[in-house]
Amino acid sequence: MNPALQDFACLLCKGSLRHWMTYPRDCQRPQDPRSYELYWCDTCRFGQLQPRPSQAEVDRYYDNYYTHTPSEIRTSASVKRTFAERIRVRLAWSLDRGTDLDADLIHQLVHQHPSSICDLGCGDGRLLAALRDRGHHVVGLEPDPVTRQLAIARGLSVYGGHADDLPEPIASGTFDVVVLCHVLHLCLDPVRVIRNARKLLRRGGLLVCETTNNEASGLQQLGACWRWLDMPRHLDLFTATSLEKVVAIAGLRVKRIDFTGYTRQFKEAWLKEQAEKRATLYPSRLGSRAWQSLQNWLLLARTALARPERKYDSVRIVAAAGGS
Repeated sequence: MNPALQDFACLLCKGSLRHWMTYPRDCQRPQDPRSYELYWCDTCRFGQLQPRPSQAEVDRYYDNYYTHTPSEIRTSASVKRTFAERIRVRLAWSLDRGTDLDADLIHQLVHQHPSSICDLGCGDGRLLAALRDRGHHVVGLEPDPVTRQLAIARGLSVYGGHADDLPEPIASGTFDVVVLCHVLHLCLDPVRVIRNARKLLRRGGLLVCETTNNEASGLQQLGACWRWLDMPRHLDLFTATSLEKVVAIAGLRVKRIDFTGYTRQFKEAWLKEQAEKRATLYPSRLGSRAWQSLQNWLLLARTALARPERKYDSVRIVAAAGGS
């Protein structure tokens, strides 16, 4: 059946969807010939993978995933920087007003007071460890067993399970802050995830949720080859509008919306990954390295003075559970 004729409903508003994109194949498993269909809700500015996989299928998508290597090793890997890249990155950095989701940000959000913090989808625990070192009481949830062991090796309390079906040790807790950092768009039921997070928060507690920003100009320019579009692991495609909506559905009050992820879009490592994606997805459409570099310069020109929702690759919301 033609994907455009399939009848799926938006997970947020239950309204109709339009077919948006066919994603050719899973770049992590290029031997698998299956393609994936993405649908878009114009009302919510929200996209989703349809039909939805099972949780068991989702778990299998993470076999041999990059998170199985400690983040310190990944971020310390050196990439040779050309003179042109140094100029491009310097220009992007001078135009970058984004704020990272890190321990310093959360420490400031709680006014530097020792707080209880739960990270749903904590990965290898790097963020939680940094918060612990600042005097906070921390706990994490991580579904991937290999990655979870990396977090436990840091001396952290980290439980297995999924954010839309919390294990009892997490579900019975109450926290000042719940963090979802690049996790919500990986979940089968994002509404339930945010409702679960709401139940964990004390009155006045904060949800800090960051996702990929699917209104970014980089996605518009590159389509399926965009670095942050990773089917079938990315099940939900959020924007600032849809992130606000899912938070409101859960009864949380938006305090601020931030954007992040600009300078990295112009670095050689980012270009290299996007070129590798193109080679996997569209081997007959390969452009030269010079052509790919030109595309990156064009993106810089297009986004230098753009609105945040077009400029940055990620969007973050901070929302409160009633009270102050």
